[in-house]
Amino acid sequence: MTAATEALIRRYYAAFNVGDTAGMLACLADDVRHDLNQGDT
Repeated sequence: MTAATEALIRRYYAAFNVGDTAGMLACLADDVRHDLNQGDT
């Protein structure tokens, strides 16, 4: 894993842990699709 990849993952989870949806989305590509365990996208 590169340092940049690790930093991206850490930023994503830091945003997740504080409920920062915008911060989480800022870490993702525009075409990411998130399928929830309950079945919705």
